[in-house]
Amino acid sequence: MKKLVVFAVAAMLGVASAFAVLDEAGTYSQASINGVGANASFGNWTVAGDGGSWVESASGQGVNSATIDSASPAYSWQIWHTGGATTEAYRSFNSWGDGYVFTAQLAYQYDGGSKGFTFANGGTELGYFSINATQFTWSGGTPEATTSWTGLREFGDVIDISLTQNGANVDFSFVSEIGTLNAAGSVAGTVDTVRFFNAAGSGGTGNNLYFNNMDITAPVPEPATMSLLGLGALALALRRKMRK
Repeated sequence: MKKLVVFAVAAMLGVASAFAVLDEAGTYSQASINGVGANASFGNWTVAGDGGSWVESASGQGVNSATIDSASPAYSWQIWHTGGATTEAYRSFNSWGDGYVFTAQLAYQYDGGSKGFTFANGGTELGYFSINATQFTWSGGTPEATTSWTGLREFGDVIDISLTQNGANVDFSFVSEIGTLNAAGSVAGTVDTVRFFNAAGSGGTGNNLYFNNMDITAPVPEPATMSLLGLGALALALRRKMRK
C-alpha cells in the first residue's frame, strides 16, 4: 500500500529518470574485446579481419586529442590493421526503440587508409562516418571541405557520435572536438547494429582506431504520461484501502 502511494506521488510529480547503460573500456579485464561485452543494452563484440582488437590506453591517438580513455584504469578499445582485409569490431543493440539515443567517441592519430564508424539494420548499412587521407565523409557521401582540416586530420582528433531513433528515421551527428566538422542528417530505418572499422593500409600504433564510452539512453516519460500512471496507482491504492 505504502509503495503504491509513493509511486503514485512520484509519478504525478513527473519524477522520472532515463534508462541508460554506459559501456566503457575501463570495465574490461581482458586484452581483446572479441566475444565479450554483452549487457542490458549491447550484445557481445565481434572482431573480424586480419588485424585485431585491444583494450589499453589510447596514448597513440594524437597530440591534438583530448583523451577518450576511461578514468580508471585509463583504457580505450582499439582495432589495428596490417594492410590486408578490413578489420572491424561490431555489436548489436539489446535495448532500442523510438526516442532512444546512442552515443560514443572515436579517436585517431594518422589519417592514412580509411577508418571510421557505420550503423546498420541487420546487414543493411544505414549510414557511416569515414576518415581517409584526403577528406572526411559521412552518410550520403558528402565530403567535408579539406582546407579547414589542414594539420588536424594528420595529427589526431576526437569525434563525438550520436544516433537518435526518431520514428521511422535515424537522426545522426558526427562532431569534432577540435576541428570544424559538424555533420548531421537523417536516414530512413531502425538502427540495431554499430560497427567500427580500420583499413589503414599499414600497421603501427599511429594507424590504430580508438573508440570508447558507448551509451544507450531511453527517453524519459512525459509528465502527462507519468501523471496518468500516478493516478492509476493512487486509485488502486485507495481501492485496496477501502476493501480492508
